[in-house]
Amino acid sequence: MLSSTTVGKDETRISVMLNRVYREYGIKGLFAGFLPRVGGFTLSGFMFFGVYEKVRELCVSILST
Repeated sequence: MLSSTTVGKDETRISVMLNRVYREYGIKGLFAGFLPRVGGFTLSGFMFFGVYEKVRELCVSILST
């Protein structure tokens, strides 16, 4: 389990981890993976709303006839 690791309490704090990443990898390390994640959310959002609009238009046209 995660709680049974031998890492000290101070090493698990988010501020300590962010500081460590910044020291080792710089500002790029803090934002690594940001662009693919945002791109994936954006693409899936476009697909979801695109399909939603087409299905809505289809339902409206079927119900209005």
